[in-house]
Amino acid sequence: MKSWKSLIIPFVILVFLIIGVIVFFAVDAAKNSVDSTDTTTVNALYVGITDVKTITVSSSDPSFPQVRIDVVKNDDGSQTYEYNGSDFDPEVYYSQIEMLAYVSVLTDYSSAVIVSENASMSEFGLEVPKYTVIIESVSGNTSKVSFGNISYSGESCYIRIDGGSTVYSVSVNKYDYVSNKSIDFIDTSVLSIDTGNLTGVELIRKTDDLTLSAVCSTDDSGKVTYAFTDPVNLGSSSYFDSLIDQICALQITEFIEIEDTDLALYNLEDPEYHFILTESGGNKTEIFLSENTGGYYYGYVLGNENYFSISEVQITGLELPSVQYVAPYVSDYQASEISTLKGTYNGKTFEFKIETDSNGSISGEDADVSLDGRNAKVFNSDGRSYCAVLFESFACMEIGGIDADAVVDTGSEPVMILDYTTTQYETHTISFYQRSDNSYYVVKDGEYMKIFVYAKALFNDGGTDTYDYGVWAAYELLKTSIDQNVNGVYDIPEEAA
Repeated sequence: MKSWKSLIIPFVILVFLIIGVIVFFAVDAAKNSVDSTDTTTVNALYVGITDVKTITVSSSDPSFPQVRIDVVKNDDGSQTYEYNGSDFDPEVYYSQIEMLAYVSVLTDYSSAVIVSENASMSEFGLEVPKYTVIIESVSGNTSKVSFGNISYSGESCYIRIDGGSTVYSVSVNKYDYVSNKSIDFIDTSVLSIDTGNLTGVELIRKTDDLTLSAVCSTDDSGKVTYAFTDPVNLGSSSYFDSLIDQICALQITEFIEIEDTDLALYNLEDPEYHFILTESGGNKTEIFLSENTGGYYYGYVLGNENYFSISEVQITGLELPSVQYVAPYVSDYQASEISTLKGTYNGKTFEFKIETDSNGSISGEDADVSLDGRNAKVFNSDGRSYCAVLFESFACMEIGGIDADAVVDTGSEPVMILDYTTTQYETHTISFYQRSDNSYYVVKDGEYMKIFVYAKALFNDGGTDTYDYGVWAAYELLKTSIDQNVNGVYDIPEEAA
């Protein structure tokens, strides 16, 4: 027992010695780590933005151009920036905002962290730096910042000031800026076309072989309207109007370099979308965009060699069904624009006459509305007018879709006919021909409109929902309300819903 106890003290001493050695090497390793966690910041270099004359960036990579931005002092004390790098393109506009950000970031190293003093520069990639920044001040001073490796964590990069022996770490954000080239300074406003100057627009979409052509007109108030000439003769919807507005003032995420051999990777060998914008005077601008690829559309403007990307949140409406680009209704009228509506279906007919009040209301006190010669001003207990239900089912009849290639036998008997006369004494006939069990071709004044409606637009009985009636069901509802009203009020029975 005594001999065993005599061994404990040497053993304990040995354990403490081992722990001490481990701690020593751990501390020493931490001191020499290139990913120093020292949070003490120092002002390695700072040149005030108003004192900068020129900033030039070069690289040890021979394929990298020399980047140069000159700061111009204006008479009013303001500053503007000129891009004069070796890859300067006189055909593009360089963004003042982008150049200002670049100069601001690469002249301020006031939040640097000392990583090592008297360091081996090769250990930090600074013996042959990847990038070298030269800052020339209006005061005549010149400063040099060398950029080496990115840290192991990826959160910082290593720099050296004026060839000194101290290595600093700064945010890797600066490394992103120092690698910018001409393409990164181009203004991201690719197009600035006045829609009021447009005479025609085309949208060609590859996937569904859609080609939409429209002529443009601008009224005295400056409002622009688009009237489709192909494949339908209808006005445009707000979705189409918004899409053209976005294309005319095209904002991109960034310009990118794409080799011709890599176009397929960006779905640009045969782009999904093709826009043609024609302005008065005949000038044409053509824009090509890829399909959505990983949340981005890639594209280019014909005649401009710069490719770009657009985030899917920056542009909307490219992938809508074709029917949503056109005006939503077969015939879009206000009640004050129609004097007579006649309907014919399955051997039955009706005649609906309208004379609105001074405000153009079909339900107003002074309005005069009749169905087959009978007073049609009947309401439900909530004040909803049944004559308005019938008129809206006609004037707000929704288009079901576009069917441009169909051939309609207009010599056959139509399923339903709607004849109407406007207050300007124009007469029109809309005929509906069977397309399928649930849809009908629409022919106006003998000409196929290249659209169809679903059966609900003609026959749907919405029950107590008076905003969900087809035109013939709305006629039957109005007739029933006239037959069964009490003092001009009729409520649809709940069990009939």
